[in-house]
Amino acid sequence: MNYRGIDIGEWEYNGPRDYAIKLIDVFGEPLYVEKNPANGSAGSITFGNIDGFDTVRVVDANTNKFHPYPAKVFVEASLFVTVPRELIGALKLASPTILIDELTQKVTGRCASLTISAVTLNFVIDCINGTATASRQEYDRRVKRVIDDEVLDPEFSWWSDTLREMNSNRSFEINDKNECEVELKLD
Repeated sequence: MNYRGIDIGEWEYNGPRDYAIKLIDVFGEPLYVEKNPANGSAGSITFGNIDGFDTVRVVDANTNKFHPYPAKVFVEASLFVTVPRELIGALKLASPTILIDELTQKVTGRCASLTISAVTLNFVIDCINGTATASRQEYDRRVKRVIDDEVLDPEFSWWSDTLREMNSNRSFEINDKNECEVELKLD
C-alpha cells in the first residue's frame, strides 16, 4: 500500500493500518517501515521522537490484552528510562503491557493508542520516583480513569497529546467493558 508516497506494505489488520496512517498524517514520514520483501506484507512502522516518546512503533498485529478491559494491542510507545532492578518484577506483574529492556534501558507501553501508552509509561515513571505503588490495582485505576472518565489521573506534562486523543476518546474506546481476572500460577 502506498500512502502519501510512502510504501507502508500490505496490512492484514485495519486497526493498526488506520492508526499508522493517522500517525503519518500528523507526524510525517516514519523512520522505518518494516515489510516482507518477498510479498510486501506489512510488519510495522516506527517513528522517532514524537509526542514526547523516544520511539513509537505500530505493529500489524491482532494481539489482545485483558485488563482492565479487553482491547487490541498494536501501538508500542517507548522511553529510555532506567528501572531499578527491585521494581522490574512488580511492574511486570502490574501489567503484561509493560515491557522493560534492561540492556538498553528502554521501557515500552503496548496498547492501542498513544494515550494509554503514555499512561502506562507515566505509571512506570511514578513507580520509579516513589509516587506510585507498582501494583495491578494502581495501574488499572489509572487506565480506567482515562477510559471511563476521560481524565489523566494523575496529570503529567511530558506527553504532548498531539493527536488530541484525550479530547476525542475514540482511540481508546472499549467495545466491551467486561473486566477479566487472569490467574498466574508459577511453579
